[in-house]
Amino acid sequence: MKVEAPCRLGERFTCEKSWSRGRFVLTGVDLFRWESRVSPDTVLCGKKDPYAKLEHTSFFDPKDAVEGVRICVEIPDEMIVPGFPLRRLGMDSDAVGRLRSVLWTAEGWAFGISYGKDYGGRLERVRTQVLDQLLEPLLPRRAVQVDWKTFF
Repeated sequence: MKVEAPCRLGERFTCEKSWSRGRFVLTGVDLFRWESRVSPDTVLCGKKDPYAKLEHTSFFDPKDAVEGVRICVEIPDEMIVPGFPLRRLGMDSDAVGRLRSVLWTAEGWAFGISYGKDYGGRLERVRTQVLDQLLEPLLPRRAVQVDWKTFF
C-alpha cells in the first residue's frame, strides 16, 4: 500500500476544497483501504488548531492538498490486513492484528494497532522501532514520546 502525504506529521499543508479551505496541521494518516472499498486508500487527518479537541478534525484525500503529494511511503499490504503477527510489528505479543493508523500530537506520535477477535474492536496506540523505521519519512523531525494515558 502506498501512503501519500503533503508533509510530515505536525507540519502544515493547504487545502482549497469547498468543504475544507485553509491551512491545516497534519495530525494523522488513517489506513482506510481494507475497511472500505472506496477510494482513497489512505485518509489524511488535519486540524486548523493542532491543540483543538478530536471533534475538530477534518479528513482529506491526499490529492486535496494544494502543495501536492511530497511524501510517499510503501507499507507491505499484509501489515494492514487482519491477521498479521503483531510480533513482526515490533510488539511483544503473540496476537495477530493489523496496522490502522499513525497519529500525532504536540507531544509525539503513536501507531494505531487493531487486534483481537474482530481486529477492529480493540485499538492500541503503540510505538515500535520497526514501525518508526518503516514510516520515518512521514514522522515528525523531533522525536518525542507521548504519554497516551494522560493525553485522552
